[in-house]
Amino acid sequence: MTEQEDITQTASLLARLVGGRVSGDPETTVRSCASLGSAGEGQVAFVDSPQWVDRAQASRASILFCAEEMDLPGRTLIHVKNPKLAFAKALAVFHPIPVPDRGVHSRSEVDPSARLGKDIAIGPFCYVGPDVRLGDRSVLMPGVTIGAECSIGEDCLLYPRVTLYPRVTLGDRVVIHAGSVIGSDGFGYALDAGTYHKIPQVGGVIIEDDVEIGATTTIDCGTLDPTVIKASVKIDNSVQIAHNVTVGEKSVISAQVGIAGSAVIGKGVVIGGQVGIGDHTNIGDGAMIGAKGGVLTGKTVPPGSVVWGMPSRPIDKIKTQIGALGRLPGLLEEVARLRKRIEDLERNRV
Repeated sequence: MTEQEDITQTASLLARLVGGRVSGDPETTVRSCASLGSAGEGQVAFVDSPQWVDRAQASRASILFCAEEMDLPGRTLIHVKNPKLAFAKALAVFHPIPVPDRGVHSRSEVDPSARLGKDIAIGPFCYVGPDVRLGDRSVLMPGVTIGAECSIGEDCLLYPRVTLYPRVTLGDRVVIHAGSVIGSDGFGYALDAGTYHKIPQVGGVIIEDDVEIGATTTIDCGTLDPTVIKASVKIDNSVQIAHNVTVGEKSVISAQVGIAGSAVIGKGVVIGGQVGIGDHTNIGDGAMIGAKGGVLTGKTVPPGSVVWGMPSRPIDKIKTQIGALGRLPGLLEEVARLRKRIEDLERNRV
């Protein structure tokens, strides 16, 4: 594995990296990143809210990323539009991912028909099957398995024990974290006389550019047409995406979400943790589904809407229902009192 080098950056170099402006000493140097409260000399931190100005002033960080209008006298600052984003870029510089040495490790097996790009890295105990294409500068961490006829674009990173079944296509700059399985059989069976007969799943999976997939996530192969994950989608850990699902560009899917077959997820959709989405549903562009929500089979969530609950409904209606449920015990007591008064009145008439 490539060893991490000692990296030192000046304020002026960091400002150039993030497109910022330096106030203070441009030659101030830092070697790593830290949180605002724990940072010390030689470290860079960020402050992205006026409410943290006092903490920022008291911080021992050598450099601070901050908003363009912020002023902290006596400190070396890098003014940017988005301090958190600038800090993320600095983290990538100071803490590069340790990757295997370039080339193919002697303890890996690569089929002779595989086409390997320039400057690739294949760690130990990997398997690369027939007719695989691995793009330039892509990295396979130890224990990765690539099935036949897979295509992997440039600058991809597959963490340990990732498995690509045959006929999976990855675009450029795709990141897949440890233990994820892409292209496993979709859950398709034909029922005849009480017996389930497996329907072969041959459609493959297409994952477009700049997608990141968390650990132990599974994305199933399509039956005839591919399952498709569009560009810049971000998927958390332990997510299940079934066969023939389409996920639109720049959507975000949180952990433990389950999406059933042939669902269509639009562009820019945000799905909270543990959401269940039934088969043949349609989630409109820009919609948001709150955590633990459930979208029933065949339902449509309108574009731009915010829904929650099981079954998921517009969030204002769900909040009204929850509020009503909270008042229910008191209402039941009031009804009981009224019923007793009526009974007493009836007895008095007699």
